[in-house]
Amino acid sequence: GGGGGGGGGDGEGAGKSAFQQLVGAMMGLTQTLNESEFSDESLFALRTKMIKASGGAMVAPTEEEEQLTNRVCGACLGVATAISQQPFFQKVFMLVVLKLQEQEAQQDHLAL
Repeated sequence: GGGGGGGGGDGEGAGKSAFQQLVGAMMGLTQTLNESEFSDESLFALRTKMIKASGGAMVAPTEEEEQLTNRVCGACLGVATAISQQPFFQKVFMLVVLKLQEQEAQQDHLAL
């Protein structure tokens, strides 16, 4: 299996907005995941690394799979960080927080 990369060459992002670059990075990750042959154990290791946001959270069965899971994990966390800095994400996040606060207030009111 394999892996190509999601990285870009020199000047690849020139003239593109940060959002377009982000979409390109996500597409590169999707391609890497589709082309890679993860064993069930490696997928579990990748999932664990992602949930804990740590490449050292779990070790894949082989050195090759370990390198691949760490590379994919790092790229995914980088994309997630970039997304969280986008204005649209921050607006949606705050909308969700406000809705949760409203629900909590309604439940508190019903409990009285």
